Amino acid sequence: MTPASSRKGSTTSIRSTRSEEHSLAPSDEECLFRAAQLPLLDSHGNLVTFESLYHSSTIQTRQRHLIIFIRNFFCGLCQDYLTALCTSITPSALAALDPPVTLSVVGCGSPDLIPFYAKSTGCPFPIYTDATGNIYSAMHLIRSMRPGPTRPEYQTASISALALRSLLQGVSNGIPGALHGGDLRQVGGEFIFCDGSIEWAHRMGNTRDHTEVKDLMQVLGLLSERAKV
Repeated sequence: MTPASSRKGSTTSIRSTRSEEHSLAPSDEECLFRAAQLPLLDSHGNLVTFESLYHSSTIQTRQRHLIIFIRNFFCGLCQDYLTALCTSITPSALAALDPPVTLSVVGCGSPDLIPFYAKSTGCPFPIYTDATGNIYSAMHLIRSMRPGPTRPEYQTASISALALRSLLQGVSNGIPGALHGGDLRQVGGEFIFCDGSIEWAHRMGNTRDHTEVKDLMQVLGLLSERAKV
């Protein structure tokens, strides 16, 4: 796996790394011990364990698993991020890697909003939700409303414009949907798992601190694969 270039709040080697906000976090092993058996819901309301996203006993070949934790389902920044990611990273490209990679998205709102979110972002990957926030907490993903000092490449509009878009989306989903998009303060992160352990991790330090798509592609080895073509 090729390491990506470093930036504040994230890192580049395949080791899990932490920003200052996460300096007192438990170890990755402790996080997984707490989170593995906690439940997620899919778009149909079916329960799955968090562990099932990164550890499958039915698959004999070695795999890696990328899990992306987003903010609430109406967060315009995360919608921009997932749209950019899904434009550049496809299921077929991940499947062609050695070892192949699966990708799952975890939000924190109502499972009823998952179809809306998948359509809004063009996401072809499975989306789940941890509406209780228990897995976010176990994985030591912080709560914050700070936007951070730097505008990321994936952000397509100003914060105010994205906030307006989020408001309109909430209204269009009706009062029940608008009130169940998820914890507004919860931020997420990206994790790569292999053999049941965390191989690489980035925990967001603010509301627009997702790993840039090109950096994530480099960590996954997708850029080196494209260079061969």
